Amino acid sequence: MLILSCTYLNAQNLIAVEHNGVSVFYSTLDSAVNAAQTGDNVYVPGGIFTLNVSISKGFNLIGVGYNPDSTLATGFTQITSPSNFVRIITGADNGSITGIMFNNNTIIFGTGNSDQTVSNYTVSKCRMSSLQLGYGQGSATSNNLIFKENIFDGNLNGLNIQNCHFSNNMIQLSIYNFQQGNEFTDNVFLYPSTYILNAVNNSVFRNNIFLYSNGIFTNLSSNNIFYNNLFVANMSSGSLPGTDVGSLFNVAQSSIFINQVGNTYDYHQNYHLKSTCPGKNYGTDGTDLGVYGSATPWKEGGVPYNPHIQFQSIATQTDGSGNLSINIKVAAQKN
Repeated sequence: MLILSCTYLNAQNLIAVEHNGVSVFYSTLDSAVNAAQTGDNVYVPGGIFTLNVSISKGFNLIGVGYNPDSTLATGFTQITSPSNFVRIITGADNGSITGIMFNNNTIIFGTGNSDQTVSNYTVSKCRMSSLQLGYGQGSATSNNLIFKENIFDGNLNGLNIQNCHFSNNMIQLSIYNFQQGNEFTDNVFLYPSTYILNAVNNSVFRNNIFLYSNGIFTNLSSNNIFYNNLFVANMSSGSLPGTDVGSLFNVAQSSIFINQVGNTYDYHQNYHLKSTCPGKNYGTDGTDLGVYGSATPWKEGGVPYNPHIQFQSIATQTDGSGNLSINIKVAAQKN
């Protein structure tokens, strides 16, 4: 608490790089990212920060969260790039990003074919415009990438990626160019129209909810396996690009969520399933379909795993004895 209080008072906009238990503070995100080493924690406070450099080391980049309703005390963490691309490149193996709003920015793996291979990287509890898993001129070569509890406002371009896992995400548009061994589990696909799956092959879809309702569901896709998914569209298992086991079709959208309309993610809507929804406890693991399924469901508010400042009140001046009144409430996080 003392460290948090002093940091908040004296360095609200500074970025802390923690290396072997010792923290050093930086005034710009570029300088913090350049200084960080593999295994370090880089703590970015609430505010808007510009990133001009690529992430090339396996450190953990940790914000305070992307949800404005859950970060009223600090403001949410927002990272922008002049190019609108935040790049993760070779050397970033075993790193992670969590709790950040990438406003109108796309996360891309690589700046070219020579530096696009990243292994064992995790992006969680973030919001971004779209995702590209390799350099745009070739096929992706990264592997074992994990994307969990994110909001994707745009498309997911796999660039023929293999062995990636997407779980408990809100996906607002299409996914395309996923070719081998990829898994999509407990996601909500919000897009209602054509080509939800485009050139998606040899992948597994389990316990997802598809709000697709019209147009052509798939294009250039085959050999996928679908387990216990829910579809709004009036379609059948024969319409899916692959084998289906236990999926639900022609489920009215109004009967799925407690409070949800439309096809755009809204912080104030409730994506828990109604007790009467056929997807309730229908997952292959016995939990609900969608983002609140699995043993590690969607976390309310989307705040990251580090201690979260819920409330702060700091006097504007000291009292007659030179004391400054400070009231800060911090809550530990389980995940």
